[in-house]
Amino acid sequence: MTANLAHYLRRALGDPSRALYRHHDDGEWRDVEAGAIAARAARWQAAFRREGYVEGDRVAIAARNGVGWVAFDQAALGLKLVVVPLYVDDNPDNIAWCAAHAEARLLVVDTPRMAASLARLAGTHALPRILMARADDDSKADLVEAFLPEADRPFEVRDVSDDTLATICFTSGTAGRPKGVILSQRNAGYNVED
Repeated sequence: MTANLAHYLRRALGDPSRALYRHHDDGEWRDVEAGAIAARAARWQAAFRREGYVEGDRVAIAARNGVGWVAFDQAALGLKLVVVPLYVDDNPDNIAWCAAHAEARLLVVDTPRMAASLARLAGTHALPRILMARADDDSKADLVEAFLPEADRPFEVRDVSDDTLATICFTSGTAGRPKGVILSQRNAGYNVED
């Protein structure tokens, strides 16, 4: 197997106007086309390249499910980065601990409140760079939108071997600190195919 999970998005680009996702926004349901997801993912990939990310680097996200989350995930997987999804409603100490334990270079969070809480923990955890999906006037963390350049090339998907690390999913930590469960491209691919 040389299929990267991001090949699913690449395949969908056979019809870029095909609606891949539907979400509730401003009181109504809206479709999001494959081309729009790939365009957003290409911007993330341009940022990852600009920042010098290499295959195997870890990027974490503690944000609500949505189109932005999917674009981040597909961009990272396409470049063979390792995605570390974290519980959006977890406490800041756990999020900081998991991001540090996974050796993430980047952590995307939903809100200024979470970014501020994490900033206060910088002395107790080796935190990565933190970006916020949304901001307020008092925010000190970087915004995702400001971090993302225009795409410098189309959405890219690199081939991988079956055992290439795709993601590190952390357990809930009910019996102590969360444990990082490593999942390969094959592990995740079987779930998608099923």
